[in-house]
Amino acid sequence: MTKELDEIEKEIREYIEIHRPKYKTCVLATSNNNIPRATPVMYHFEGLNIWISTEKKEEGKTANILTNPQVSLSIFDPVESEFGWDDTRGLQMWGKAHIITCAENEVEFNHGWKITHTEKALKAFGQDLPVDAVKNNLIYIKVIPERIVFVDAKKMRGYKIIWSRD
Repeated sequence: MTKELDEIEKEIREYIEIHRPKYKTCVLATSNNNIPRATPVMYHFEGLNIWISTEKKEEGKTANILTNPQVSLSIFDPVESEFGWDDTRGLQMWGKAHIITCAENEVEFNHGWKITHTEKALKAFGQDLPVDAVKNNLIYIKVIPERIVFVDAKKMRGYKIIWSRD
């Protein structure tokens, strides 16, 4: 059975919608000078686009993205069986990361602020900081996928679908 691109996209989006409330993290892989860096990060999503908030820094994943915006990320369920053959479930995404700051793109930054529920998160952590101070020290990483491979051994051993932006 061959699935249409919109069916594949729908299945991947449903997986992310189910996964996010339970696990909230993904692994973001960046690279600079042939040195890879894989960082566990909290993520949010909008369709197939992934949003990550982080402190404004000139090192680590942010510096890597500024040098090389091609990234990969993984979203996955913990494997509970000994070998993972029957319960491996997750996706691998390759795409382009965009660094969004309030100073450079206030409209897109405010969109990220809403998607990631930043203000609500600050209140939950008891952070009573001025919004402007937070916005000046925060960036969003928006990953726009170019290719996604989704596997779901819970559905069927060897089950894999591939989505590509064409």
